[in-house]
Amino acid sequence: MKRGMSMKRLFIDMDGTLACFYEDARCLENMWEPGFFLNLKPYPNIIEAIHLFIYYHPDVEVGIASSVITSPYCKEEKDRWIDLYLPEIKRENRFFPPVGKSKASVLNHVTKEDYLLDDYNNGLDLFIKDGGSAIKFKNDINHLGKVGSLWQGDLIDYEQPPYAIVKELEKIMEI
Repeated sequence: MKRGMSMKRLFIDMDGTLACFYEDARCLENMWEPGFFLNLKPYPNIIEAIHLFIYYHPDVEVGIASSVITSPYCKEEKDRWIDLYLPEIKRENRFFPPVGKSKASVLNHVTKEDYLLDDYNNGLDLFIKDGGSAIKFKNDINHLGKVGSLWQGDLIDYEQPPYAIVKELEKIMEI
């Protein structure tokens, strides 16, 4: 992504944010198998919301920031999945850091004008530490309060209708 003066950027995680990741109790075993990432089911509301957001805000650069495991299938399948569900996000705007590495580490100079929409608190905390802004994506399993602490910052709920998600992103990003 090219960086313009005060241009806002929105990076979206894939697993657990765009796609339902923990649908199968054995997903951590199965993610090493061919077809796992390609066959993840999308969260329809967020997919539609991102289409709308891109349409209504062509001045905001939208990209993917999704961690990859050392599987021979992971990155290629994630690219193909995005081609299928969000083809308007070009491949040069997709970033795939290794699991455990900050998503900001693969982006060009993160500022407060850069937003990460992610379901994983630790990834969001790292993004803030690296200078960016974070938005929690609350899915059907990650905000129950049974493990770790509840997210205290900006939050988008997967059950919100697409237009409500767009309005919430506009409010959070001040656009």
